[in-house]
Parts: sequence; C-alpha cells; structure tokens
Amino acid sequence: MTLCDYPTLVQSTVTSTSIAHTWGAVTGASSYRLAWRIQGGTWAYIDGVTSGYTKTGLVADTTYEFYGATLNAQGLVGAGGLLSTVITSAAADTNSTNCTNWIKCI
Repeated sequence: MTLCDYPTLVQSTVTSTSIAHTWGAVTGASSYRLAWRIQGGTWAYIDGVTSGYTKTGLVADTTYEFYGATLNAQGLVGAGGLLSTVITSAAADTNSTNCTNWIKCI
C-alpha cells in the first residue's frame, strides 16, 4: 500500500521549553513518523505517533524543525513533508504562541 499524502499541520502551541503539534488525519495512515531537530542539526525520529505530539525539554529562543510522514499498518513509511519551523519563546516569556494552519510559525 502506498501512502500518497503527508500530514498537514493544524495547530502548534509553542512555549519556551515545549512545542505541541496537531495535524489532520491522512486516509490510509495507521500512525505517523515525526522527526525533529534544532535547525540544521541531526534529525531524531519518533514512530507510532497518532494525531498529535508534544516535544518537551527544549531550549528557549531556539529554532526547531518538525517533519511528519505517514506509516501504514505494516509500518511502511509513506510520504512526508515539513510540518513546521518554530522558534521557542524566550525563557522569561510565560505565554504560549498558537500557530494555526501555518507551515512556518516564525
């Protein structure tokens, strides 16, 4: 089974130490592969993610990139694409930033 679509970002909530993403369901996908990195760094992968994911333990005022791909029931990776490029808030900023229907939240 080929998975042609990739997840589309619905919303991101950004604080100084975390980024929460939600995306729309893709027909044929049983779960998703999420990859993240500090911009320009090495990708880290998380398989089996469902409709959203919160990455915690991040560094304030730092740019992160998130990539999403579909996984079918056999665990085969389908299409993927950049979900977002976001900058965590400054450490003194306690407000979160919501980005809805944006690809880049910067």
